[in-house]
Amino acid sequence: MKKHLSLILAFALFSISNQNLGHCSPSIAQLKETIYSSNTTQKDKRSAILQLARLETPQALNALIPIVEKNADPFLRKEAVSSLARFRDVFQGSSKKAGQILIQSINNDSDLDVRLEAIEEAGILDHDSVIPLLIKLTQDHNEKIRAESAYALGRLSDTHYQTHDLFTPLTNILQQEVSPLVIDKTYNALARLGTSGDKRVAKEFLRQLESEAHPHYKLAAKSLAIIGDISTLPTILNIIETSPNDEVRKSILTRLRPFKREKQVSISLAKLLKRNEQDENLHSYIFDALKVNLHRTWDLLNKEEKQEVLQSIAALLAHSDKIVREDAAILLNDYLEIAAKKSSDALNTIQCYFPKKIIEADLKKRDLSTGLRYTLDILFFGGVPVYLVGGAESPNNEVGKWPQEEIEQLNKLIVALINDNQ
Repeated sequence: MKKHLSLILAFALFSISNQNLGHCSPSIAQLKETIYSSNTTQKDKRSAILQLARLETPQALNALIPIVEKNADPFLRKEAVSSLARFRDVFQGSSKKAGQILIQSINNDSDLDVRLEAIEEAGILDHDSVIPLLIKLTQDHNEKIRAESAYALGRLSDTHYQTHDLFTPLTNILQQEVSPLVIDKTYNALARLGTSGDKRVAKEFLRQLESEAHPHYKLAAKSLAIIGDISTLPTILNIIETSPNDEVRKSILTRLRPFKREKQVSISLAKLLKRNEQDENLHSYIFDALKVNLHRTWDLLNKEEKQEVLQSIAALLAHSDKIVREDAAILLNDYLEIAAKKSSDALNTIQCYFPKKIIEADLKKRDLSTGLRYTLDILFFGGVPVYLVGGAESPNNEVGKWPQEEIEQLNKLIVALINDNQ
């Protein structure tokens, strides 16, 4: 019996061993054979290079070097170069060695696409050995080289802004550069440098924003918003409110995300909505920014701030654009439901302020007590239950333009529901 069991166990182990051998990864030698063979496709060669890089070993890095330095096919050189950033800090000295290979490729490769790929990888690799070369290349005769070098310096700023002066070479570019591509990439790099913590960047952008005549006013405004420094918020909001250029306003409002959980952003945007009641073109931009920030900061707002923000959104129910009205209704639906769930008698409170609207709704098939969500749907969507937040859409979910007296009643309801659950 024991002998029989031993045979079964031995057979099982043999089967498992064979399965593992069938699924084992190819060796470095096999991958090199695929890469150098004249009988394999470009797709297979590329796959072999990627597999080689994923090994992240000294042997794998050594196998990639001849491809970068000597292979006659620029496609393969580019693929090998694009894999070198994987060797960032994976073993002792790997970043430095990969950086040296990239520097060689940038300086010596005859193909522009390979050089551009090497510059991009140098920024991702994040080793300080490449910084002097990248700074030098911001003065190259080729605008693509200048642009990619500036952008790579921005990537490097995440960890090197305290040990290397990246601000000066980047701002020097703007003093003489005429290429829109290079200028745009340089502003992106400066914004990243400012986000990393270099305070000089925000000061420089504020200086540029002192006059709308500055040639890069829009880029400076957009980049200042990207940095997300709360001390710059008054300037940003002032530009949003006073700039005659809608593109400048839009570029700022679509980039306010870095302010994260700063409740002052939501409060300021709500006030901005109220102060610009007649500027419907600006409403949609402000509202989109407010939606993003409100989701992050709602729980940080006090009672009065919540009321003020929701009342500014309620004013949009009179907007001429039905999409803006619908978005406002959905957002109010969400936050009033949050408030109403904590209220002692939310259903009756809603009926108190909007008895006619509730009575006129089709409640024969559904009782009002079926829930808050349906009650609020009646309020905003005329009795048609919709659940747009969950993704389901109804063809009858249009939100009509609210008369001012109903918006005033809604403002009272907002105060009542917020007061009742604080």
